[in-house]
Amino acid sequence: MTIEDVAARIGTTTKQARNMRQRGQLPPSANVPGVSLRWRAADIETFIARQASGASSGPRLLSVAQVAERLGMSAGAVYQMGDRLPGRVKIGSRVRYQEEAIAAIVERGLCQ
Repeated sequence: MTIEDVAARIGTTTKQARNMRQRGQLPPSANVPGVSLRWRAADIETFIARQASGASSGPRLLSVAQVAERLGMSAGAVYQMGDRLPGRVKIGSRVRYQEEAIAAIVERGLCQ
């Protein structure tokens, strides 16, 4: 399936499907030499079934403000830590953090 096929199948735009792929929210694509990205139809159907059952399609991302609240620090301090905090994902100009990585820090008592 092409990115356009995937977008149509999951009921979104091609741009949103590309963004979802970049954030790791879609199943892995298969690289076919000489051809643009492709997905196996079975992988997309499994993804849709998981979505319908309420299962997560990928890591939940937290904003800098949410991370700051959970770690008991200011948003400025989170920005200053930058790449030193695990689970950092840059989406365009926005920075997000994977919830599981931040939860691990809180669980271990590494902050506050």
